[in-house]
Amino acid sequence: RVILRNGAELGLAERVTLRGSDARQPGPAPAKADLVFLDPPYKSGLGPVVLEAFDRAGWLQPDALVVAETDARGSFAAPPGFAPLDERLQGPAKLSFLLRQT
Repeated sequence: RVILRNGAELGLAERVTLRGSDARQPGPAPAKADLVFLDPPYKSGLGPVVLEAFDRAGWLQPDALVVAETDARGSFAAPPGFAPLDERLQGPAKLSFLLRQT
């Protein structure tokens, strides 16, 4: 509900779609994203796995920007085809910025 409410407040309600599925097997992409936020459970190792799955399934634009969250002491291993751009600490979290390379 929060995601839908935020979309409505931003005037983007018609562009918000929620899907329930296993992120490791996302299925075909309804559209290609140019901005991706990943917030997998800390220390799960799922971030790179999910990012690769979405890339293989055609969910990402060629130059998509990815923002991945880990715990502040963790790191995000960029999978092949993604270049690390920056890392920033935000309280107990670290944000890793990556660029999908074509």
